[in-house]
Amino acid sequence: FRYGRSWNLFVLLCSLPCIASLILGACFVPESPRWLVSQGRRQEALEILRHAARTNGKDFPANLELRSDEAAEKSSFGELFKPKWRRLTLQLWTMWFGFGFTYYGVILAVTRVFQDDGDDSHRRVSDMEDTVALGDNNAPSFDYASIFVSSSAELLGTFIVVRTVDRLGRVPTQVISYILGGVF
Repeated sequence: FRYGRSWNLFVLLCSLPCIASLILGACFVPESPRWLVSQGRRQEALEILRHAARTNGKDFPANLELRSDEAAEKSSFGELFKPKWRRLTLQLWTMWFGFGFTYYGVILAVTRVFQDDGDDSHRRVSDMEDTVALGDNNAPSFDYASIFVSSSAELLGTFIVVRTVDRLGRVPTQVISYILGGVF
């Protein structure tokens, strides 16, 4: 692939796990029983709970009746800014913005780390774009295989966290993950 075209394939390959997760999640992850009960779909909720009990090797009570313990509340986006939820809403938004911004920055930094060290490493991005636009074959290249392997480590990390979060708890798992991320 020439510079300027190979990134399309790279982005496509990196998006495949997300697309697969979306499809598999839609096919295999059941709806929340609580939500089903709130929508008046108690029988479906019971079936999901029975299946979960079978999967976990537990007995399911035969005479179990599901009922909604809270009155249905009408809510809107504006509720997030009422005094009860404002502080929590702003804290969560700030944290998720920070996570997203940092993740984006790391991905951009990884491309710089894995950039081939040729004679063009001192050039600015705008100079590189001009070179590519003029058809010069001396355009910089990236080691996409190394970037892909580096990004795949995220899958291993996610697998480990999913397996340990129930054993250790959410907070200890996050603390350990952040410390290991900082060290390595």
